[in-house]
This record gives sequence, C-alpha cells and structure tokens, in this order.
Amino acid sequence: MAELIQEKKFEPAIIKIIILGLLGLSATYCFGHYLSLLLINFHQTRFLLFSLLAVAIFLIIFFFQVIFIQHKWQSNLIIFLEAIVLFFSLSGLSIFSSKLILISVFLFFVFLILPNFLARKEIDNNLKIDFLKINRIVFNGAITAFSIFWAIIIGNVIFFNFLNQPSFDLQKFITPFLEMSEKTLPSDFNKNILKGFVEQQINSDAQLKLLPEAQKEKIIEESLKQIEKEMGGKFDINTILKNQETQTVFKELSDKFLNIPPKIKVYIAVILGLIIFSILKGIGIVLTWPLTFITFLFYELLLATNFAKISLEQRDKEVLSL
Repeated sequence: MAELIQEKKFEPAIIKIIILGLLGLSATYCFGHYLSLLLINFHQTRFLLFSLLAVAIFLIIFFFQVIFIQHKWQSNLIIFLEAIVLFFSLSGLSIFSSKLILISVFLFFVFLILPNFLARKEIDNNLKIDFLKINRIVFNGAITAFSIFWAIIIGNVIFFNFLNQPSFDLQKFITPFLEMSEKTLPSDFNKNILKGFVEQQINSDAQLKLLPEAQKEKIIEESLKQIEKEMGGKFDINTILKNQETQTVFKELSDKFLNIPPKIKVYIAVILGLIIFSILKGIGIVLTWPLTFITFLFYELLLATNFAKISLEQRDKEVLSL
C-alpha cells in the first residue's frame, strides 16, 4: 500500500518534468532552426525575429525548469538534451564544421548549467523563495549562453564567407545589416549613411580634402540633392546601394580591405564577434524586463492551478555553543 501511495505522488511530478523538458527542447529546436535559415539567407530578417522569439520562450521555460525540478541530475539531463537538439538543428549546414558547432554547443551547455546550479543553490540556502533574484540569475545566465553561441556562429560565417576570401565585396557583406537596420532605425538613417559615403569620397580626393569645412558641407548637400533627384526622392537601402557614388566608395573600401594582413583580419573577426556578443547581451537585458513580468504571471498561475506548490518544512540544524 505504501508503494502505491508513493507511485501516485511520484507519477504526476515526472509527467510535469517531461512536459517542461519537451517544451524546452521545442524552443531550442526552433531557435536553431530559424538561426540556420537566417544564416542561409541574411536578407530574410523575419528569421531573426523568430529566433529571438524562440529565445524569449526558452527563457521562460528554462526558469520554470530550474525552480520546479529539484533533482540536479534531472535538470542537467534536460539541459544536455537541449544542447544536443541545438547541435543537430545546425549540423546540417555545410558552411559550418562539426568541430565549431560542437565547441559552441559545449559553451552553451556550460553557461546553462552555471545559472541552474547558482539558482538551485539560492533556493536551497534560503528560507524563502526570492522570485526576482532567482529570475535574474537564470535569465542572465541563459542570455549569456545564447549570446556566446550566436556570436561564435555568426562570427564564423563572417570570417570564412567574407573576411578570409581572396576577394572581398564590402557591399555584399554590409547589405544584410543595413537592411535590418533600415527596419528598426529612424527614417533619416539611410540619408545619413549616404551622407557618410559622400564624405568618404570627398576625403579620398586629395584636392577636395583640403577645402574648408563650409565648402565641403556645401558640396555634400548639393551631392545629396542631386542623388535624391536621381532616386526620385527615395532613400531606401536598395536604391542607395545602386547609386554610382555609393558603389565607388564600396569598391575603394573593398580594395583597401584586401591589403590588410591576414593576422589583422583574424583580430577584426574576433572584435566583430565581441561586438555581436555585446549587442545580443544588450538586447537580452532589455528583453528580460517584460519577460520577467510575463514569467511572474505564469509563475502565479502555475501555483494557483496546483502545477506546483509552496510548502514549509522543518529543518534540524546543529548549533555549537560554549
């Protein structure tokens, strides 16, 4: 009879753990799937949004995995399976070596294990569950894991597909980023980009470079008006990139880049990877503000529906005294 009672108490918990595990695996797969689609075609910015959405969903699920799954081996097993799913979701891409994906997935796994350990330690060592503190530990660790993974993968694509090639087309390299920026930044962003290209062309001319700043500004304004007239008053990215002055600047910059020593290009790739990591980490921090509120609502809902419950337990403790 005692065994039957234990089984009835134990079985619902296992089912709930399996549900949390499957949800985490699904979110991880969606992240890797849409990231792979984005890497195949940088122009499809919707895949970037889908990847970010998958990360947001995973953060919420991962938080509940950490606080609800008490046994470390169970939560660590789920994290390991999530890392495996992420590996196979990207391993089919020919632009990556399996070794690189394995390293990035290993770091992803390590940086998910760390917040799981720290959050569990926080829960075990305190008498009361501090939702905000645990949430901060879990979200920061998971965002770091995703940011490192993303930075390594995208940094590898940039280096081997662009920086490490015998020929380099800056326009082809920068166009996807400009198209992404066009959809998120102010409307005068494109005009400012074009203005920068015109300034670059003026500074590359030995005679125009010596002109006073006032005359340079006048030339820039006249050039922009002429370009705007040729474009029919439109300053969208595709129209700007087709402009002859813009293509001339891209060609000059591409030729200069080819003369950079290979070792310097490696440093450039590392710096770009760090920049990507910083940007993603920053986006993640901003993302956690609304996610924390959504997670708290789900947390209260799960407690109200008896998915999980909070109970008090007595603990015997040894005390030394003289």
